[in-house]
Amino acid sequence: MRALFSIVVALFVLTGFAQKQRIDYEKVNKKVKATYYYQDNTSIEKVGFFNAKGDLDGTWTSYNKEGKVTIIANYKKGKKDGVWEYYKPTVINIVTYKNNKIIATSKKEVNL
Repeated sequence: MRALFSIVVALFVLTGFAQKQRIDYEKVNKKVKATYYYQDNTSIEKVGFFNAKGDLDGTWTSYNKEGKVTIIANYKKGKKDGVWEYYKPTVINIVTYKNNKIIATSKKEVNL
């Protein structure tokens, strides 16, 4: 009985790790919008765009499992470019990139 229980538990654990992440793709003008989901396949993890070459391009937004925004990022032809915002409970850290290099940083106190 103990051996059967161990096998059932092992199979349950293995099938849990084998679950594939759900990703939805949608063509929007000349870009492809990608929506990635957490492993539960219902909560959105991040949403963003790829250009025709497959590079990250445009705004990407990441969410925690409760659906709150954690990061808003911007890419241009696969490189960090523009303002990135990192959301924490009491502060938004702001980093500005140009061609993958940090050119400015700041923070904004908030009460989210």
